[in-house]
Amino acid sequence: MPMTITSSLGGMSAQSRLSAAQQEARQAQDTAQRLRSEADAAQRSADREQERASGLNQRSQDASRRSVTAQRSIGAAQSDLDGARRDAMPPVPMPATPPAGAAAADYVVGEYLSGLA
Repeated sequence: MPMTITSSLGGMSAQSRLSAAQQEARQAQDTAQRLRSEADAAQRSADREQERASGLNQRSQDASRRSVTAQRSIGAAQSDLDGARRDAMPPVPMPATPPAGAAAADYVVGEYLSGLA
């Protein structure tokens, strides 16, 4: 007949205590494994989010550079347009003997305006 040794602490046999400790150890290992898996998944998710943020940052910088280039192109085109408008204005004809005083100013303005029409 096998002899069962019981302790004074709670009356559990050594075999029962060993089984309980093994059960607790397995549960702790399972919990640790589950937590490691969750941590790995969270790390992978954080890595993906970091890559996404990095990609968005790069796209933002590219768009900013394109915007600066476009603004420069707009400025150059506006300057070209202004120059073309100046070149297209008809010269103001001047009479052989220009009028004097206030009449001269009226004449020049009138000729200029008629050239624009």
